[in-house]
Amino acid sequence: MIKIAQHRLLGLGAGESQASVLSRIAMEVGLTPFEFCTELRTNVPAVLDGAPDALNRLAEACQIDPVALAENSLIRTGKRLYRHRGIEVRQPNFERTVMRVCPTCIREDIATGSGRIVTRPYMRTLWHASAIGTCSIHNVELALGGHEKRWTKVNDTATRMRGVLERLDSLPVRDLAPTPAERYLLGRFEGAADRSWLGGQSYHATTKLFEYVGTMERHGLQGSWLNLTADQRRDALQAGYEVLRRGSEHFDEWLGTYTSSFFSGRAAWSGQLLYGRLYIWLRSNLADAELDGAREVVRNHMLDRLPLGPEDSIFDQPVERRKFHTPNSLSLCRNIPLTSIRRVGAFENVLVDNPDLSDDRVLMDADAGEALADRIVAMYETAAAMAPVANDSPGKKRKAKTGLSLQDVRRRMHLMRGQERYILNSGYLTPRPSPVEGQYSFEVTEVDALIDKIMSRVVVPTPAGLVPIATAYRRAGCSIVQIFPLLMEGKMTRVGMAEGKAGIAGLMVCSDEVKRLLPRPPANGLNKQQVEKALRTTSRVVNRLLDRGHLPYFIERHGTRSQRMVSQADLEAFMSKYISAHNLSREWHLGTYGVKKRLADTGVRPALARGEIKASFYLRSDVPDRLPT
Repeated sequence: MIKIAQHRLLGLGAGESQASVLSRIAMEVGLTPFEFCTELRTNVPAVLDGAPDALNRLAEACQIDPVALAENSLIRTGKRLYRHRGIEVRQPNFERTVMRVCPTCIREDIATGSGRIVTRPYMRTLWHASAIGTCSIHNVELALGGHEKRWTKVNDTATRMRGVLERLDSLPVRDLAPTPAERYLLGRFEGAADRSWLGGQSYHATTKLFEYVGTMERHGLQGSWLNLTADQRRDALQAGYEVLRRGSEHFDEWLGTYTSSFFSGRAAWSGQLLYGRLYIWLRSNLADAELDGAREVVRNHMLDRLPLGPEDSIFDQPVERRKFHTPNSLSLCRNIPLTSIRRVGAFENVLVDNPDLSDDRVLMDADAGEALADRIVAMYETAAAMAPVANDSPGKKRKAKTGLSLQDVRRRMHLMRGQERYILNSGYLTPRPSPVEGQYSFEVTEVDALIDKIMSRVVVPTPAGLVPIATAYRRAGCSIVQIFPLLMEGKMTRVGMAEGKAGIAGLMVCSDEVKRLLPRPPANGLNKQQVEKALRTTSRVVNRLLDRGHLPYFIERHGTRSQRMVSQADLEAFMSKYISAHNLSREWHLGTYGVKKRLADTGVRPALARGEIKASFYLRSDVPDRLPT
């Protein structure tokens, strides 16, 4: 192992990272970090990962305390996972490519340090923390020391610090005390006790929640953290901290300010529309267990404030029990006219008949809504029982109604509007002869037999992963009427029933099984991906060619979905007429820039310019057979 002279030893700075220790001592003895690690019989990645043997060898060579070195180091615990002073962090929480320094600290290092001037300043581990932008010792803003993306240079902090020393006098020194949010994050690394809800979240989850919540608080739902300046980010972090520091209850109240927009609108809504990028972030990182605490608060808030039912899901978890009904949801679940729900509900004070709110915004307790529906159904049944006798006077009696109309079939089978026509036209029910053209009458027993046949396909208990029919046909790219034959013929093995629903409207099926049982017909042309492969170009270029009419296309529909297709003849005609600069470079074994320059020198210009198509296409008739010299 290498032995360092006593006058060459630099010691361990307060909060100095292992990369800084390695880089400084290597520069002091005239070696690169890689050569110095070779002398230590270890390697640079081992030191940067905080491997115990590598840190012990480095501490022994530098004659410093190995425990203090390990405490200041970033210790790798997994892929993109680290630990610093007992706190689990992630790679994005500590930036190494961007170097930020405190000019006042560097001047103190130069005045009090040992060794050569260039090796006296050292890098603090917490200067890498992306959420902390100030020096808590001198109350100044961390200045930008430079950018470095090369792996072999990014951790050579002494070499990078030399560039900082050359322009130290020009670095701005801006008085800026750490915000309470920054002091809170610093306190975590210093071991400050925090038994609040926020203290139970990981460091990564805490900083990201500060970002998203603060950005929404200061810049609205459309605000983006990436578009903010340094001062705006500091202000957003502080705003997020102010919302979250008082616990999950205040976080829930803050979410309520965005939930209130649900009641003031009439358009379709979703978690993404209500809570913006915060919901998108929590939804797109479902595999990250560290975010479960925040997801639980958002989920409970939505369940307590919004009319969600078993047909809905939050963060891919189905809603087990409905808490609120709306006239619209109650009408769909129980197949009752909206007008009856509005009038009877307002009369019985179950709901407030507010004309300013749409039918899916007026809330009522779910149990009270079900009881209201039961009373309305009982009213209809009583009226139906009295319907055969319109007048008690002699000679005015009519025979009881023994058949069902087409509308009665829809209500009895709990079909969606329009599906009763498909049932009729497909021959599943045979109407009785009627003297009035266009009117139908069906036997009750026949309708009930059809219902029993369909319900016999239901598997109890309901398998997981099933979705309503209305969702399945959209996912499978087919029409809803294509699913009925699969049910009637018993081809589907995974069929369930949604809780609280009845009839066809409550059936749940597997969309993947529907796709498998309804194979798509062969395509009549080439889809966009196949055109990209044939032209050896990108989707953006193909889109431009299609949009501007350079490449003819037709629309091919699959159920509710459609896509643009290109015939083989049109593609071959386009390829025989045009050739891209990229394909010319492959044929001539020359870079794209060289191809364009050679052609420009000979007077050949692109027929389809890059500014229009995002690629350069030349007429084959203008391109010479050989590479121009």
